[in-house]
Amino acid sequence: MPVLNDDARRPLDARIERVAALLGALVGVVGVVVLLGWALAVPALMGSMNPVSALVFALAGAALWQVPHGPRRAPVIAGLGGLVGVIGVLKLIGAALHTPMGVDGLLFPARVAALGSGMTLTTAAAFTLLGVVVVLQHGRARGGLPPLLPLLLALLLLSGLPLLGALYGAPPLQSLGEAAPMTALTAALLVLLGTALIASRPERRLMQVLTGAGPGGGLARRLLPFAVLVPLILGALALNAEARGLVSSPLGAGLLVAGTIAGVGGALLRSAFVLHDAHLARRRADTSATEQAREAASVESYTQAIRDVAQLLQADLDPDEVAERTVATLCRVTDVDWGGLVRIEGRHSQAEWAVPTTIWKTGAVTAEAEQVISQGVPRGQGLVWLVIDRPQAQALYVDEYARQAITAPSYVHVGVRSAAYVPLSLHPGQVLMFVAFRLHAPRPWTALDRELFAAAARFVAVALERREHLQYMREAALKDGLTGLGNRRAFDDDLDKELARAQRHGHAVGVLMMDLDGLKAINDTWGHERGDALLLSFARALATTFRRGDRLYRLGGDEYAALLTHAGPEHRDIVLSRVRHAIEIVRTEGFPEADVSAGISFSPAEATRAHDLVRRADARMYDEKRARRAARHARWQSGSDPTI
Repeated sequence: MPVLNDDARRPLDARIERVAALLGALVGVVGVVVLLGWALAVPALMGSMNPVSALVFALAGAALWQVPHGPRRAPVIAGLGGLVGVIGVLKLIGAALHTPMGVDGLLFPARVAALGSGMTLTTAAAFTLLGVVVVLQHGRARGGLPPLLPLLLALLLLSGLPLLGALYGAPPLQSLGEAAPMTALTAALLVLLGTALIASRPERRLMQVLTGAGPGGGLARRLLPFAVLVPLILGALALNAEARGLVSSPLGAGLLVAGTIAGVGGALLRSAFVLHDAHLARRRADTSATEQAREAASVESYTQAIRDVAQLLQADLDPDEVAERTVATLCRVTDVDWGGLVRIEGRHSQAEWAVPTTIWKTGAVTAEAEQVISQGVPRGQGLVWLVIDRPQAQALYVDEYARQAITAPSYVHVGVRSAAYVPLSLHPGQVLMFVAFRLHAPRPWTALDRELFAAAARFVAVALERREHLQYMREAALKDGLTGLGNRRAFDDDLDKELARAQRHGHAVGVLMMDLDGLKAINDTWGHERGDALLLSFARALATTFRRGDRLYRLGGDEYAALLTHAGPEHRDIVLSRVRHAIEIVRTEGFPEADVSAGISFSPAEATRAHDLVRRADARMYDEKRARRAARHARWQSGSDPTI
């Protein structure tokens, strides 16, 4: 019978100890009263018990009265208990030695001898057990007690049977084979002491069960009263009925048995119902607590996922990498079997496909399922196109994929049961969507799932918009606002990069510088709007005549440049002819007076540094411009060109 640690003592324990002390005090008072009766020669009190027995009860009651005062009274309790045990042992020894007058004749021997009021052996044995229990249970500090419950039960048995014999008028029970029976008062006081001893250590297992709030305590408190009182009451009724001749002895025994079964059985069923209801309530509470704990864990994991996604925006990452890491984070916390990003291939063609890229998968995704999902679906098949073609970006959550009117049959075949489509960007030039699948068994998307996906989608959308904004700002910084060609900064940057690349790979680079003639005259005569039209026309003409890989720039005013990859000195005439062809296009668009001067240099044949290449091309351009002016002046002097 384990003992609880003192630190675990309940507030109820102190009250139980006080009850035990009060029972002990009651027994002690009765013992003192009986002793006074012997001293005063009161026949009624003298006939109730031996005076030494009365002394024992006074000592035992005094010992129990000390219990609430704690371990500091342990020596006193041990001494009193020891005296009780010694008296019992001396009586048993005297009986074994056939001593005519033993310890029970120490007080008032003449009166004891005259009345023949000796101490029975049953009483002596009970006193011995009582003293042993008091010394072992309360004669030292708490903790580490030996198993005393068997001794206490033996004490209750030795006193309970004589008490029943006295109540029912059954001398064999009252005497337990002795010539003189134990008196009813002695038996009753021993029962009270045994009960008080059990209650005096409320931290022990028996009292913990009897007074505890658990189902065991509830069952014990419901059944023990019936188990004790019902047989007692029914036995008394049966004996009374038999004594009056109302029932025979067999009938009385049968009624006693039937009544005991009904009483105890009814109490047992009632306790079973109470325990069953308590079990159901506990299960509901446990289920609710489990669900709350699971929801709290989900909220915590989802919150952490949002923090992780938010941190991705703070890192210097490409938006595509942000999207991929976001998908992996979402799938990790939302019970997703497959997750990926969907892009559109073959856009603006007759065979558009929504093609997923696998970012996350679990063991539930077979090789066949991954292959089918990664193949994507053509336009018109699958719910992904329903989301893409919506006027506004709006997520779609499907708990029962197979029951939808628009599905991809191959997806159903490989086990897709629940699906989520969360658009990240539906811009015409950039369609990006997060798609998640749950396979083999439908698992509805919770409100937390949807909130997490929506929040993550907003973060990724911010990253994409930031990239678009940065791209716009970068292009605005490197483009000419009028013509859309690269500006001088773009030309300088691209030239440095291209020269470095040409040196690594050993190919030639050409730098073409151009100056558009006639712009000032048009601005002065027709205004700047007409001049801007000339600049745009020349830019379009250059884009038409030069190769797709050649890069064109407007450096400012009427100055243009071109960066020609894989072009060497042997391509000089071809490049200049393209310039002449471009100016011819401009003239046909309503600018007959337009002309252009051009100069070209090549790396590594003529120079390897950007500054040297530009300077050499500029010099050749101005040489051509001076030569053209000289020729034109000569024609004017000869009268062949009157427009100068």
